[in-house]
Amino acid sequence: MKFVVPLQGRFVRDWKSDGIEVKVLDDVLEVVKRIVNPQEHATEEFKLLRVSYAGDCELWKSVQGRFIKPGTMQQVAAGDLLYSNIRATDGAIGVVPAHFDGALVSESFTVLRAKTNVDAMYLWSILRSFEIRSDIMSPSTGTGRYTTDWSVTGKVLIPWIKESERKKVAQGLLQAWKLREESVQAEIKATASLGSLKLNSQLSLERFESYKPPQ
Repeated sequence: MKFVVPLQGRFVRDWKSDGIEVKVLDDVLEVVKRIVNPQEHATEEFKLLRVSYAGDCELWKSVQGRFIKPGTMQQVAAGDLLYSNIRATDGAIGVVPAHFDGALVSESFTVLRAKTNVDAMYLWSILRSFEIRSDIMSPSTGTGRYTTDWSVTGKVLIPWIKESERKKVAQGLLQAWKLREESVQAEIKATASLGSLKLNSQLSLERFESYKPPQ
């Protein structure tokens, strides 16, 4: 049906009628390329990132440059938006937090930069919305429809609300992320007594990893 009924940008007229400015993603996000050859920094320790479907930037692993197989990787900066070319439509779009500044991602990501951190967080919420993800999928072909290219995605139209409203969105997200982090730390503290039982020891982790099926 997506090829028969053109639904892309179906709310643009409504946004404009409500006095909301409409912009093209390419106008508010810049593609950045900070290419690094890890092999040239053989003994340097690098953090390698991945992005979950929940939109979180996560540490995949820390490893010395000599052990990183791809010839080139991309270096990210705090506040960058990471757009997974493979799974963005599943929600794999994240904002790089300060503690991952300088980390690396593969070239299966498009690294994007907004003008301000406020805009980055607003765009994170917009890009992960069901409607915009549908617009991203719409031009794609094939049965999977999970691989997308920024050259196409960058042409998608989005609502650009007033700066004061974008700030409210960003502040709300920051508060939510802070509360979530506090919740995680509280959970770690609550289960700290399990340490003496060795249930989450390095040996247990190694056993668990060895049991997992190959990927």
